[in-house]
Amino acid sequence: FLFHMEYGRSARNRDFRAVLPFTRKYTKTKFEGVFFRQSAKRDPRTGEYDKIYCFWYADHEGKGHWKTVGRHSKGVRPATVRKERVKFLAEFDATGINPIERDKVTIGEIVNAYLAWGRSEGKYVDQHYSQYCAHLKAKIHALPIADLTRNLLSSLKAQLLKTPTGNTKPKKATQKPKAKVPTRKMLTGQTVNNIFSFMRSAINRAGATGMWSGVNPLSTKGGTWKMVKADNERLRFLTREEVRALLGDLEKRHPQLHDMALLSLRTGLRPTEIFKLRGQDVDGNACGLYIIQKGGKRVFVRVPEDMIRMLQAYTRKPAEPIFQQPRKKTAFEKHPSVSRPPSESSIWLRKTATVCTPSPCTP
Repeated sequence: FLFHMEYGRSARNRDFRAVLPFTRKYTKTKFEGVFFRQSAKRDPRTGEYDKIYCFWYADHEGKGHWKTVGRHSKGVRPATVRKERVKFLAEFDATGINPIERDKVTIGEIVNAYLAWGRSEGKYVDQHYSQYCAHLKAKIHALPIADLTRNLLSSLKAQLLKTPTGNTKPKKATQKPKAKVPTRKMLTGQTVNNIFSFMRSAINRAGATGMWSGVNPLSTKGGTWKMVKADNERLRFLTREEVRALLGDLEKRHPQLHDMALLSLRTGLRPTEIFKLRGQDVDGNACGLYIIQKGGKRVFVRVPEDMIRMLQAYTRKPAEPIFQQPRKKTAFEKHPSVSRPPSESSIWLRKTATVCTPSPCTP
């Protein structure tokens, strides 16, 4: 076939005959760029061969492409295809990105892009990314965003709420009988919300940069998606009076525990992060600490100067734990016990110090 190219039009409005495939016959409709081809299947209502409607467009290099819209038997008509083509070309011209290619963007691609951007901007993204990797990456990382449907999200949410915390790998069986293993705790609603919030932020970022377009499937606006209702009834912050009573009691009976409690209350560090502190983790010049987060990543956290002086007063060597168990000289693995039955103030510590964050509760 010899084809004639029409000049003087935009590249995406050129005559379709310039790239018309030899193996398929496209019939032109009265609308520019809108065609149909005969299907091998018949319309069940009329018994006639069905029509498949599509439109033609050219990319920025002038290469022609076909985009299928739908079948006549499904209610698609030439006027419908014309509207789809106008919308498609307007978006193509405005963004410079082919909407078809953008629809193929995977969750993994937008998560990686968001992670790189967050790290470069100093955003707090690594911990939530580690949670995403542990529980969802294997299931949806290669999935296009367009396939992230409401039903799939609901199924993932239900699965996460039934996921045990900690190491889920089965242990090797031994011959010795073991005591009954207590029921393992499941992921909390807040942890599940953190994972979905991380994904939602990644999708929002992809939309803002033009990497992807559409309605965020994790958006809570319009009632299409709902986060887990977290149970925060057990969460309670200490009052100023309780803080003073707690620290005063601990200072008399366990100076190290007093300092650990004070550090937790002033900085919001977790007990495990405090237990792992070593002499080399205290940076007096930068007024901060290097801590090991849940995911194993070492990060820098700024703390008040008086906390730095308190830790430096222990005069530990670089590899030595700052807080050490008596006689063992090793790091604590859990809250240290006190010298006599715990008072009400020490019970406050075990129940609330682990959830305290920097707040007006400083004594």
